[in-house]
Amino acid sequence: MKSLIFFFLVILTGCSRQELPIGSYDIEFQSNIWKKPESINWNKEKGSVRQQMLGSLIDNNLVGKNRDQIIVLLGTPSTKMDPDSEGPSLSYPTGPQRDNYLGIDYEWLIIQFDSANIYAGYYLASD
Repeated sequence: MKSLIFFFLVILTGCSRQELPIGSYDIEFQSNIWKKPESINWNKEKGSVRQQMLGSLIDNNLVGKNRDQIIVLLGTPSTKMDPDSEGPSLSYPTGPQRDNYLGIDYEWLIIQFDSANIYAGYYLASD
């Protein structure tokens, strides 16, 4: 029965996934590079390094991990999108918002957890 429930959760999660912007699969995720402050710096042609790693991070590195494991993997989350950093999600800036010619807003990866603090999904937000 548990495997049936897990199967439906995987299907529902997959069906509701947000499509990532173009360029999100350009670089294989590497934790040590993600954690560098300069990884959110904007490259006019390609976006930031974090933005280029998003696809690999989400597809290959988050499923099955708990909140603490993800913090070890990605570093300390930002408190801008969650001021007390104790909320039900973690937020990480990925760089200036893509698909915005002014580049005044930032794109954020918001990681969500279930009631057991296991990765449950993500979405991209802008500030």
